[in-house]
Amino acid sequence: MNRDGFSFDRLIAPIGRSSFLRDHYEKAPLVVHRADPDYYGRVLRLEDVWQFIETRCPGADDLRVVKFGSDQQPTDHMGPNRRVDPVRLAGLFSEGWTIALNNMQDYLPSLGQLCAAAEAEFSAPFQTNLYLTPPDAQGFKPHWDTHDIFVLQIHGSKNWTLYDTQIELPLVGQTFDEHKPEPGPVSAEFTLHAGDLLYCPRGLMHAAHASADTSLHITFGLIGTTWAELLVEAISKTALTEPSLRHNLPFGFARSEYNRQEAADTFARMAATFAEKADFPAIFEHMREKFVGTRRIRRPGYIEEIARLDQVSSASRVGVRPDLMWFLEGNEETVSLSCGPSTLTMPGFVRGAMEVAMASASFVVSELPGPLDEDGKVTLVRRMIREGLLRTMGGIY
Repeated sequence: MNRDGFSFDRLIAPIGRSSFLRDHYEKAPLVVHRADPDYYGRVLRLEDVWQFIETRCPGADDLRVVKFGSDQQPTDHMGPNRRVDPVRLAGLFSEGWTIALNNMQDYLPSLGQLCAAAEAEFSAPFQTNLYLTPPDAQGFKPHWDTHDIFVLQIHGSKNWTLYDTQIELPLVGQTFDEHKPEPGPVSAEFTLHAGDLLYCPRGLMHAAHASADTSLHITFGLIGTTWAELLVEAISKTALTEPSLRHNLPFGFARSEYNRQEAADTFARMAATFAEKADFPAIFEHMREKFVGTRRIRRPGYIEEIARLDQVSSASRVGVRPDLMWFLEGNEETVSLSCGPSTLTMPGFVRGAMEVAMASASFVVSELPGPLDEDGKVTLVRRMIREGLLRTMGGIY
C-alpha cells in the first residue's frame, strides 16, 4: 500500500475493499458522494492541468479535443511543431470543446503514484486520462469501455447517465460501435461533485454532461488480464511441447461434404489433451513475471539518494520504496530479485537479508539478518538503493 500518496483504500472509502470486490468489481457500478470538494487535493487540482498544458504544450498523441463524440483536427489546435497551441486550445475550450489528456501518469508524479498503488493491489496495469469540460458541454456520446474505470471528480460537477449493459465484460476487440447500438433504458442518473467517485464496470453504457461550471475529472482505467488471455497463452505454450496440438486441420475440411463430426471428435480429444498437459503453475508464474517485468519503478528523490549514497552507514534507517512489484528466485549459489525491467543478482547467502529489506517499510541497516557483517550489510543496502529498491528514511544517515 502506498504510504506516501493516495492509496486504493482511500480512493474507494468509505466502501471497504471486501465490499467493493464482493458487490461491485466486474458486477455493478458504485457511486460515492462525499461532500468534500478537496478530497482529491493530494492527487490533482485544476490549476495543475492548466499549468501542464501551458508549460508542457503536449503533442497530438497525448491530447484530444472532442465535442459530443467528434474530434477536432489536430491542425486546429496544434502549432507547426505538432505541439499544442494554448491560445488556440483555449479558444476551442470556450466554444464547448472538451480537452482530453491521455496517460497522464507518465507526466504527473501524483498520478503515477496512484497507479502504482492500485497496480500493487490488483496485479493489473492502470492508466489515467483527464477530461476538462467547459460549462454545459459534453465530450462524448453514450458509450461503453472495454476496461473498468474509476471516475474521480476533481473540480466542478458532471451529470451522469448510466444505461443497461449490452455486452457483459467485453474483451478488447468488442469495442463500442457508435453507429449500431442505441443506449437502451436508463438505469441510473446522478451528479458527481468534486470529491465524488464513480466505479463503472467495462461494458456498462454511460454518458456525462458538465453542469454550469468547468468540470475536471480523472478516468482511472484498470487494464486487466482476462482468463481468456491466460488460456490463449496456455494453449500456445502447451503446443510447444505437445505435437498433437500442432497438426494441420483435416485434409479438405472446408469442403461442404467434409464430415464435421469427425473434426468435432478430434477437437474434443485435443481439448482433453490440453487440459491434461497444460502446466498451469508454470503458465501462471509466467503471467506473474510478465506483469512484474513491465511495471515502471517510480523513484521520487532518487537522484538525491544517489548523490548521498556514500553517507549510508550501518546506523542508517532505510525502507523499501512503496508499491513495488517484485519477486525473488534462486538457489544456494545465487539469488535474483526482479523488479520492473531490472534484475539484481547477488550471492545466495544474502537472500534472507534481501527478503527482510523488501518486506520492511523501515529498518536499521545493522538489523538485517544473515551472515553479512556490518560492512557487508551497508554494501548490500547501498546496492539496493542504487537499484531504486530502497530509500533512506527521514534523512537520517
